[in-house]
Amino acid sequence: MPDGDAMRQITSLPEPVFWLTLSGLIFLVMTLTLLFGPFRRERTDLMTAFLGFLAGMASFHLFGAAAMYWNEPILMYIGTLGAVTGSAFVLKFPLSAIINSNTRTTLFYLTLLAGWALVAWMLLNSYPMDKVMALGAIFLVVVSGAISGFYMLLQGFKINDPSSKIKCIGGGCSVVSCCFLAHIIVLTLGLTIFAKAFIVLAPIALVFSVFISRKYSRQQ
Repeated sequence: MPDGDAMRQITSLPEPVFWLTLSGLIFLVMTLTLLFGPFRRERTDLMTAFLGFLAGMASFHLFGAAAMYWNEPILMYIGTLGAVTGSAFVLKFPLSAIINSNTRTTLFYLTLLAGWALVAWMLLNSYPMDKVMALGAIFLVVVSGAISGFYMLLQGFKINDPSSKIKCIGGGCSVVSCCFLAHIIVLTLGLTIFAKAFIVLAPIALVFSVFISRKYSRQQ
């Protein structure tokens, strides 16, 4: 357990740094839980999307918090690079609906390269940290939230298999609540109580839905 001085240091962090660090650590723990648990036995496009979401958000929030705390812009660039990379892997699930494998691969790499190119362009032009973080948030809103997250929900409602339905709807709700709703709130209103709740609870809810779906599948 942290001693009194450590606890005072943690609680005295600026509010955005504290919440980004807390959510980033939760995302990191959930990433490792999924990676060394269900993902080892089920390497599907949906599970890859979940892992991309968790790992990308862990990178975005932890490096973002560190950048803000130490005023090191390069850390924000690294975090944003992690966010856009994770988003490209989340997109792999909706891309799986495309029959042609070459088209799927091309669209994945185009999305990935577009994100990297935007980050590189901002780096070369020395954009301030808040603009770089905004880029990561917008990329998450569009690619992970609006496209991939809502597609997960749509597929979840269409699937008949109860186990897959739990996984798609649970995961889709988590991705939409964090990547779409929370980041829109942060971009427009700031780090409100609703945004805090979404970014902290989303990774836990996602991994929980995966374990529930696996347990339900074994009981059938």
